[in-house]
Amino acid sequence: MLALTSAQMLQVRVSHNPAHVIRPRLLTDGRHGCSEVTLVDPAHEEHWPVLQQGSVVAAGNFASVPVTGEYILVDGKRARITADDSKWSLQATNSGHRFEVRGGDDTATDQRSEFAGSQDRYGAGVEIWQSWTTEINVRDGFEQVQQGGWGIFSQWQAIDTSNPSALSPPIAFDYGNNGFKITTRSDAEYSGGFAVAKTRFADVLPAGPVNYVCRIVLGQSGALQVWRGGVEIVNVAAPIGYYNFAGDLAQLQWGLYRKRSSLPAAVTTSNMRWGLTDLSSKILNPDPV
Repeated sequence: MLALTSAQMLQVRVSHNPAHVIRPRLLTDGRHGCSEVTLVDPAHEEHWPVLQQGSVVAAGNFASVPVTGEYILVDGKRARITADDSKWSLQATNSGHRFEVRGGDDTATDQRSEFAGSQDRYGAGVEIWQSWTTEINVRDGFEQVQQGGWGIFSQWQAIDTSNPSALSPPIAFDYGNNGFKITTRSDAEYSGGFAVAKTRFADVLPAGPVNYVCRIVLGQSGALQVWRGGVEIVNVAAPIGYYNFAGDLAQLQWGLYRKRSSLPAAVTTSNMRWGLTDLSSKILNPDPV
């Protein structure tokens, strides 16, 4: 077996020829495994310089993580990859990942280059923390104003997708329509069959890296605190999420999710941390980018 780092895996999972795409599997040691045959198969010649940086190991030394789909480890947790196979779609950086979408990436009404923490889901009443840094790299698509447009770079996505209202995220950080806003949704209020988005903060579109720290409580007795660059910008007690669902309510997704556009947009997300551990220390001392 050939073992690759996550950065190497992201390089070989793309190809100008879809028939030549390699899909390394996440391994229990955090690396990604694929067949040694790729080292000599002419179909993968474009990736030989990267594949040759991998390590040939006995297949019995470690096993694949028992999940379907493409996964990567972030903050010690499994995150599912949802991104096109283009070279620009998803790239590793020194402290995180760069996400980009361009016109023509797909044929849907929206476009994604995202990670989803689908193995870590949270219910009502628990205190969740999140910390990360986002920087806009390509502004064109964010600055475009679209009717009903969005450009979400971090969201807590609902689990109960059988409910149409749950298709809209209970918490969203949005750089779309040439501005920045934070919204929440819940079972507390609907319009036209969908949960109403409550704007909790709005500002101009930022420039440069911006650090965010969040304290989140989902449920009917929910709460949201957000610090940006060490300054608290949201502190609200309010219903958050579709709490009429009996199970877990949300999972983290981040990267770039937007309404379809012909203009490119890209962000870099660094040092994504999330879970039940108190991350208040990151408010004034964020992880270096």
